[in-house]
Amino acid sequence: MKTNSEKTSTYHEQTRFDVKWAKSKNLLAAHFLTYNTNRPLAQQLRSAHQALAEKLLYLYSVSIHYHQAYVAQLLPGTIPLPALWTNNVQLAQMLTCSERTVQNLRQRLRSAGIITHEVWHGTNCQYELFLSPQILHLQRGGDPDNQVDAFFVAPGPTVSTPQPQTLPHTVTCITVLDTNKLNKLSGAPFQQAVENETFTKLNPVGQLKNSVEKPEMLVENPPSDSVLDTFPELFSGYETTSDSDLETPPPFAAAPPNSQDTPKRRRRNLPQVIPQVPQVSKVVKSTSSAAAPKQPSSEPASTLTLPEKLPPTLTAVYAGLSPTDQLLLDRQVSRMASVASTVLYADRWICDPEHERMRIALAEYLRYAPAANYTRGANEVVERMHLVRRWIDAGLAAGQKRWVPLPAAYFDVRNRQGFVATKAWFKKHQQAKIAIKDRELLTKAVNFYLASLRPEAVIAPVEAYRRVTQSLGKRKAELVQLFHAEIQNTVPHVNSICAA
Repeated sequence: MKTNSEKTSTYHEQTRFDVKWAKSKNLLAAHFLTYNTNRPLAQQLRSAHQALAEKLLYLYSVSIHYHQAYVAQLLPGTIPLPALWTNNVQLAQMLTCSERTVQNLRQRLRSAGIITHEVWHGTNCQYELFLSPQILHLQRGGDPDNQVDAFFVAPGPTVSTPQPQTLPHTVTCITVLDTNKLNKLSGAPFQQAVENETFTKLNPVGQLKNSVEKPEMLVENPPSDSVLDTFPELFSGYETTSDSDLETPPPFAAAPPNSQDTPKRRRRNLPQVIPQVPQVSKVVKSTSSAAAPKQPSSEPASTLTLPEKLPPTLTAVYAGLSPTDQLLLDRQVSRMASVASTVLYADRWICDPEHERMRIALAEYLRYAPAANYTRGANEVVERMHLVRRWIDAGLAAGQKRWVPLPAAYFDVRNRQGFVATKAWFKKHQQAKIAIKDRELLTKAVNFYLASLRPEAVIAPVEAYRRVTQSLGKRKAELVQLFHAEIQNTVPHVNSICAA
């Protein structure tokens, strides 16, 4: 009798391995406590080392999910766990520190046994990290047990395979090295047996004592319906299916027969395959509804409207999509669900039915958009999840208890008080990022122009002003005005340059 979780979960989810974020953090904290016990203060791991280890765990959980989605399925006992590909720039941005600090922290984690191995691929490439299995909690499907030991078990004894058998229509030769210049060739046992009736009938001249004398006689003719008869044959005198006289085979390396003696080539009649070119609809740039091309899908336009309730299954959400679009959408939904489980529900246990409803709710964010916008929409949803995480952490730091409800209710697009409300947060966040970038470019432009005023400057102030105003003007016209306001009080001749 299957449980409800086994009925609702698919085969892919039952065989998928996930790094559980909360349980792995508990293992990491226990490892830090064990390592720091009875050690001097200078040798103990600090909070910065723990922060880097937690970031590596997070990146590795996403890497495991991507590996199973795009590379291959994880099979215990066959291949080890994949490595984590990262770089110092990525880790420095996540920790808001310098790259040199990341290198020092990595060295301490490597000496503590948290990072077991590193593979360096050069200064312009990412490096591979292998984390210790003592800090990983790897679950398979809905099983809460840790399955990480299955990937680190020593391989068992190899099973001895039986000796290959020689079939009547195959060629077998055993090469025995006698000297450095001579190889003694001996045929298969059944080919050397003189009492074999089949072999005797195929050699009317006589039986061979040594297989090197006449190698043509070692191979019997295959039946007419065998696999070898299906390929085109040239009949040069060396083929086993040749119709030439077997009584006078050539010695060791006879010359091939003349072209006039060569029989005609027999070819197999292959069926004609007519390539089917799919019809591609043209893109008509017109606002008129009459000029717009018809949709290739057979579903009516009314089915693309948002249903009143959450669909019961993912199949109902994917209905009407092509197999390629279904695969692309399912990959993005799995990615968003993995980030949500890691970022928003790391300290909670989500049952399999609720996890399936979360996938259904997240699929509705992308289902009604064009397939070309699936990746961009998923990136926006993931960034909004991180904004929610920052909102929760800011509340906890201020003494407020903030949390998110169950995924099926929180991610439902019909709930205007749920995750849909973070769309305004995302727009404000984008505007703040643009303002920060503008301020950064403005500061660099001012410093670049002021450096041209020094006596040892290589570029003249007029040329520096031209470059700065041109680059700032391409981005925003307001930046040029802000640039003038920044330097007009410092440099008196700016007004004369602007007037000219």
